[in-house]
Amino acid sequence: MPWDREAAYRLPVRVWREMMDHYFPTEGWIRMRRESIDALQAFKSRSALPTWDEAVRLLLDKAGEAR
Repeated sequence: MPWDREAAYRLPVRVWREMMDHYFPTEGWIRMRRESIDALQAFKSRSALPTWDEAVRLLLDKAGEAR
């Protein structure tokens, strides 16, 4: 199949979750609107933060929601 083509496949949620747990056992996933991701990326870059975790933690600290 050429790289510029797509094939639909209905992956069961259970299988997706098991795969994510296997490869990323300590990670979580959230769905965000593109504009929110773009704003978070801009904040992360402006703040010179190396990871998404650090960006979110800093925002939570600023909001008074520290761990």
